[in-house]
Formats: sequence, C-alpha cells, structure tokens
Amino acid sequence: MTIQDSYLYFLNIVEKNSTNNNLNVDKPRFIEWFNYSISKYQEDVLKRGRRNDEIRELSPFLKMSDDLIEKESNDLFDIFYNPDNYFDLSSVLITAKKGACSVNDFILDEQQSENVHIKLTDENYKPSFKARETFYTLMDGGVAIYHNSDFKIDSARMLYYKPIPKVDISGYIKQDGSSSTDIDPKTYDKTTIKILELMSALFYSSEEDLNKYQEQVNNYKQL
Repeated sequence: MTIQDSYLYFLNIVEKNSTNNNLNVDKPRFIEWFNYSISKYQEDVLKRGRRNDEIRELSPFLKMSDDLIEKESNDLFDIFYNPDNYFDLSSVLITAKKGACSVNDFILDEQQSENVHIKLTDENYKPSFKARETFYTLMDGGVAIYHNSDFKIDSARMLYYKPIPKVDISGYIKQDGSSSTDIDPKTYDKTTIKILELMSALFYSSEEDLNKYQEQVNNYKQL
C-alpha cells in the first residue's frame, strides 16, 4: 500500500465515522499522526508478547546484532550498549568462558530489577556455568548480563526489533523549508491497514476530547 493510498484510506475512515464535517486532516497532520501510530502499534504488539500472532507481522524488523559493545563490568554483571536503531528486545545470546572452556549455549531469561537479589541468592536460579543458565535485566540504556566468579561473559549479541521506518507524503513544506516526498509504509499491507485503523481511533478520540473541551469553554463563557 502506497502512502497516497494510505492517505485516501484514512480519509475515508475518518469521514465515515465522524459527525464533524470540519475535521482538519491535512497532509502534515496526517503524517504526524501516522508516524505516531506506527510506533504505538509496534509497541502494543510487542507488549502483547510472542503468543500474539500479530508479532509475525513485525518479522521484517527483527535483526541480529553484531557483538555488543561493553559499557561497564563488575563482580555481578556486565552492561552492554543497545545496538543502533534499537526499538525493543527479543532475546540475548552470550559466549561465556570458564578457564580455557568457551561455550555459547547459555539459556538467558529476562528478569525485573526487583527480582535480582532473589535470583542471585537462590541456588536454583543464580548464574551457573555448569547449568548453562543466567539472566539479564534492562539497565542504563542497555542490557545487564549477570555472572559470578565461576565464569565471565566473553561476548554478547542481541536479537532485537528495529523501529518501523517513518513515512512521508508529497504535497507540503516541512518545518525545515524542504519539500516533502512520498515515503511509502514498509509494513505488510494488512499491517498498514491495522495501523491506519488504530490511527483513526486515536485521531477520532482526540477530536472528541477537543470538542468536549471547546463545549466546556463555550458554556463557561455564557455564565
């Protein structure tokens, strides 16, 4: 679906569902709402988790990183920077070393920061080279991978989601003075339609809130 088709599709949804014939949906506003809705849709799908079939629609934006750059290391964990163009995390893979032995078959689970103390002190959950198990938390713009004196993290990689690229449409002047150009959605057509439907719901809701606010202002002025 092209961006021009998307614009017409959105206008049809809004005009069909709206009782206000004066809705202002010019191209700059359309693009602003579309790009917001793209991020909102991606965030919502990932929050619903892997059991949600919609997550397959995001597979074109799933990427394996190169070795992550280490930011900090201490006795409990190593922090690695998120890769460039990062939106959300899928999984973490590591190569761990104990003496001359190097392995890359560790199982890593994500943990919330409030659970770290429990995991580190419980024999069944604490990092273990023998069991090939450890865990990670999201921390300080990156990922903290936990270890102990028994082994060290040699390298780490990340399977992650890139943000869905933003769109644009020709026919208006941008804030920097340049002319806009057509940049089509990079999602599957069915995903683009879902984003446009989400966008119309968010847009319509905002217009309703604005109308209610204006009514309250008008009523106040009449007092």
